[in-house]
Amino acid sequence: MAGRRDVPLRTGRPLRDHERPPTVTVPAGGTATVTVSIDAPALPLAQYSGAVVATDATGQIVLRVPVGLEIAPPSFPVRVEFRGHDGKLCGETGWYHCSHVSTPWYMNIDDGRVESLSMTASAPTTVRLRAGRYGFQSYIGWVDPATDRQQFALVVADDVEVIGPTTVVLDASKARRITVATPKPSEAIQQEIGLTRYGNAESVAAMSLMPNYGTPLWATPAKQIRKGSLLFQHQRDATAPLITMSAPSMPLHPLYNQWVPWWTKFSGVQNLKLVDLGVLKAQEDVAGQLPDDLRIVRGKLVMIELDDGWSRSGDSWTCTVPDAYVDAMAQAGAAGLVGFPQAHCPTGVVNTIFPHRSSIPALTLPPAEGRALRELRRTDASLSIRITGQPESAYSYHLKFYQHDRVSADQHYTATARQLQRIDRDFHAEEPISVVDSWSQLLPGELPPTQQLFFDQGPRDRERYVGPVGNPGQYAENIVFRVHDHAGANSTGVEPDMPPANSYYTLRAGATSHEEWWGGPVVPGAPETTPDRSHLALCGACRQGDVFSPLLPATFTDPHIESFYLEPIPVGRMHLYRGDQEIEPTPLLGYITAYTLPAEQARYRLTHELNPIAESLRDRFHDRRVSTEWGFTSARVSEENKNHLDCAGTAIGISTEACAVQPLVYLRYRLNLGLDNTVRRGVHRIQLHAYHEVSARTAPAITSITAWVSYDGEKTWQAASTGTPDGGTATATLPPPPAKAKAVSLRVQATDAAGNTVTQTVHEAYGLR
Repeated sequence: MAGRRDVPLRTGRPLRDHERPPTVTVPAGGTATVTVSIDAPALPLAQYSGAVVATDATGQIVLRVPVGLEIAPPSFPVRVEFRGHDGKLCGETGWYHCSHVSTPWYMNIDDGRVESLSMTASAPTTVRLRAGRYGFQSYIGWVDPATDRQQFALVVADDVEVIGPTTVVLDASKARRITVATPKPSEAIQQEIGLTRYGNAESVAAMSLMPNYGTPLWATPAKQIRKGSLLFQHQRDATAPLITMSAPSMPLHPLYNQWVPWWTKFSGVQNLKLVDLGVLKAQEDVAGQLPDDLRIVRGKLVMIELDDGWSRSGDSWTCTVPDAYVDAMAQAGAAGLVGFPQAHCPTGVVNTIFPHRSSIPALTLPPAEGRALRELRRTDASLSIRITGQPESAYSYHLKFYQHDRVSADQHYTATARQLQRIDRDFHAEEPISVVDSWSQLLPGELPPTQQLFFDQGPRDRERYVGPVGNPGQYAENIVFRVHDHAGANSTGVEPDMPPANSYYTLRAGATSHEEWWGGPVVPGAPETTPDRSHLALCGACRQGDVFSPLLPATFTDPHIESFYLEPIPVGRMHLYRGDQEIEPTPLLGYITAYTLPAEQARYRLTHELNPIAESLRDRFHDRRVSTEWGFTSARVSEENKNHLDCAGTAIGISTEACAVQPLVYLRYRLNLGLDNTVRRGVHRIQLHAYHEVSARTAPAITSITAWVSYDGEKTWQAASTGTPDGGTATATLPPPPAKAKAVSLRVQATDAAGNTVTQTVHEAYGLR
């Protein structure tokens, strides 16, 4: 400290107790030293911060020196090694044994800290860790030399005790391949593998992997853990095998690039003669490599070997057959293509050499099988290949297998029919559609897995098998939407042509259920029962104090299927009246649908128009516009009468007033249609169901349901015969249509014991054949 005179200073209370704070005199223009000591053994393990404060004789602070320290347990160097499928260090072995190492994470099981490991490529990495117990996890990939296809293993080293310099080995050579047996033949089309490690109540670390189609998964065993908990899971979507292929006394293992429905595939059983066109050099001009007479490929299965030019200096590799070559084979009338790469071609990135969709089926064989098939063809010029293709599977499995607190050395799983819940689904449509039908299974409190998109097609029926059910509270979540063209579900920005839907299933082993999808109109509604789980947050039509919010979620034929709210914001499709006077909306926060009503009891009329089919598609699908008018009585709410859902004002934090479900009557339809949404001419019966939104109190009983039908574009209406509702459900017998009628419109009116009504018209509900 510099200055013109000596300055006596007194330091503040030190961390080590003394009888009095030390003093020091700083000479003018000079410096002085004060020793500060910390009695670390007397302090608990923690991070500390503070300051050394110096004051002059008057008590004024003239100097503050920050002090920070951490008192931590001993730490030691920990070397983390990654070993490939051959047991050798990654980086010292080749592509075929260690092609990929994901960034690992590790958890201090004692204190719950989770960190990822900074690493360079796949070389061994050293990190300094405190003494304690740790769990490590990563993924290692390699290319199987026998098949030239990518493999991935979850590699785990858990309950590692660090009490000195330690080496942790994440070793893919110890991994076991995951295999699954199902009641019907199946192949995996989508998979996910993951591990969630729980250190304490607030510490969770999770890692998961979804590989490309055709990639086998593996896992290294982990013994029963001693602290915290661990959840290992394998999720798999599977269908009937897409393709089986064999030559005489030689089973083959072909693979499409993609499993999706719009990918061109073989169908049925065929015996195709094999024509071998030799080696295709991907880096050279395609035209010069075509046979002089392309007629030799007509109706045949064409085989090629792909040379990507990897061995030529200066070339960049490409393990794909040029599209121009595939197009030339298709134009020449080839029945299909089968190819295999040369051994040095690293196709493990995508598993196939035909990456693009074409007009003829194209399959990739393992190189060893391709060479063996070529030798067989040389000895038998008339060699035929037997192919069985199932491009559309009548069933699918949506499976998830769990292991708790360990990863078993036995990674073979069996799902029996008794362990699975069967859900039969009818996908209705007037013309071909694509259906995105995605499943995930969870346990209570489990971190949600990545939602896998399972693509299907309609119109057709499907068997879904979900499970196996073996854990308390196990449930499934399902998201479904459809688009009108086969390839659309794989196109960026394509919008569903019907409202998407979400449903939850508390799984029951051996249970069977049946669902109708788009066989009836999508209509405005509300939850009829309190489900175990719901993705909805707000009630369908509630009043909070004087604020009425009819948000009206879309509903389907089956009551457990939920959809999004039709009216979350005012868009001009809904109008509210008291007598002849329309009530203008007063949106909450300026945008959430709401109306402010007078406090006194009054009669109201609410109208709504719904156009679920895009206007551009109405000439290809039945219109199914829905016009609804509700009549109901409402007054200021002073007592709660709601369900599991909240009023909008409560959810957004602007109201604490009582919330009550309003007595709107809703409708559901079971029209008993064919998959093409038509019925044969003649007398036809449908089921109509009227209900209220679920609430804490019992709603008024449904007293009547009346129906009318129009066969002439709604110029005239005929009454249908309906009986007295039983539990809100009535069967309507529709009179036979005239010979020239093409479509049917429906009008339904329902009334409850309190005089609340609904009148709903479904314009062009279905067709006639």
